[in-house]
Amino acid sequence: MLPDLRVGANDSVWAPGGPAADAEALVEFAGRARYESFGNPNPRTADTEAYVHHVMEMGHRDLLEHASATMFIRGLSYTAAREILDTPGLHVTRSSAPRTLPEALEVVVPADIKGDEQLERLFLRAVEDTNFVYNELVAGLEEALADEDNALVRTKRVQEAARAIMPQATDTPLLVTGSVAQWREFIVRCGGRLASPETRAVSIGVLELLRGRSPVLVDDLVVTRADDPSGGGEGAEYVVSQI
Repeated sequence: MLPDLRVGANDSVWAPGGPAADAEALVEFAGRARYESFGNPNPRTADTEAYVHHVMEMGHRDLLEHASATMFIRGLSYTAAREILDTPGLHVTRSSAPRTLPEALEVVVPADIKGDEQLERLFLRAVEDTNFVYNELVAGLEEALADEDNALVRTKRVQEAARAIMPQATDTPLLVTGSVAQWREFIVRCGGRLASPETRAVSIGVLELLRGRSPVLVDDLVVTRADDPSGGGEGAEYVVSQI
């Protein structure tokens, strides 16, 4: 929601300097509040896009803390989810793990395995074995801890012990809220060449979503093609870089 600010002798209502997304206008508002420049804007930075570019070029990216975005991310392995969980300032709600796993455990097949028939078959066999052992552990732990009178304590202990074998590839849905500044930090950190293909894909996806809603706040972040030893085609990889 945009701020409703009344300034000056005529009690006028502030409005962004031209067409702008709410997040962009909020960053402009924050900057003008800092420098008290509501009523006398510099002609070179009178419109929102020019103003936001200016404050970012000046290094005042803390103003982006006022604008936020919430995303629900599914189809994410626990390994990739850890990258989001480890990003400072992002507020995350995780789906709770079930007491027993479904018959077919939902996992994310790593990009370097997916498509290779032999490797993928081996990977999925390991997941199937893990699923069977998990449920066997749950049954055995419930019997072993039957003397625990507190049902909540018993269930918690059973789940914690059995989940120790759950694979890092387990699908881990996340609801994530963070400021644009924090999302930018995640995008840059996890969009580089050294990040895993899955984490990089998430980073690029977040960037594209933000670009679709508030392009001015991320237009210095670009997706480029990394060096591809295979010569291109489906083997090409993409990374995020800052200009």
